[in-house]
Amino acid sequence: MTRKRVWIYAGIAFVSLIAISVGGLIYFYNSSDLHDIRTVIASSAVVKERVGENVAVSVSPVGLSYRFSGNWAYAKLTVRARGNKGSGKFAVELEKSENAWLLKRIVET
Repeated sequence: MTRKRVWIYAGIAFVSLIAISVGGLIYFYNSSDLHDIRTVIASSAVVKERVGENVAVSVSPVGLSYRFSGNWAYAKLTVRARGNKGSGKFAVELEKSENAWLLKRIVET
């Protein structure tokens, strides 16, 4: 195989990887799961203690891990929450079972 052909195949593989990653991110941001996750995080006692009531949650695409299969799903992400007492950044892990998201771990970073 020539060097030129190797670079062409590598380029195709790279573009395919980027397309798959962006497609997954778009799917997650357009899913009802994101709304449910934001609701669970906003109602968390840890978040309310730190930022107060009327919590707005924004999800960072950096470090986002989202896996799903049928009715089961798992999400690991970094969020920024803002409320009437201030704002904070949190590392969050959630698991979905029986169509309900459960907060597994939440840590302020």
